[in-house]
Amino acid sequence: MPTKDHLSRRQFAGLAIAGGAAGPLIAQQAATPANTVPQNTAAPRRPTVEPEQEAFGQTIEFSRNPQAGKVEAFAMTDVRLLPGRMRGAQEANLAYLQRLPAERLVYNFRANAGIPTSGQPFGGWEKPDCELRGHFTGHYLSA
Repeated sequence: MPTKDHLSRRQFAGLAIAGGAAGPLIAQQAATPANTVPQNTAAPRRPTVEPEQEAFGQTIEFSRNPQAGKVEAFAMTDVRLLPGRMRGAQEANLAYLQRLPAERLVYNFRANAGIPTSGQPFGGWEKPDCELRGHFTGHYLSA
């Protein structure tokens, strides 16, 4: 709720939207008897305001205003996740990926290359007859 001294932009927009929408709805409900169904629920058309100037009547000139960079590149090895929700998700994802058998992940690649493989293929998108085979393995390698 808005405080006495401060009204945020989000609170102002919410109040403006609620206030603007409530007026026509209250008027419509007051004008419609309880036992009838309104035939036309569309909002009334607002009058069109003619612009004072012709749109795009003049040429607009643009110029560059170069600014100094405010960000710097850094190596991913400089990033560390602190204990929390994101680190927990990373650890859960890593534990899942480590449980996947490598022989099953490379089955389609070996089969396509004519190399014998001892693993069984995964199902779903990784089935040997699926046009998306290898897709998940690409995500696995990226992870």
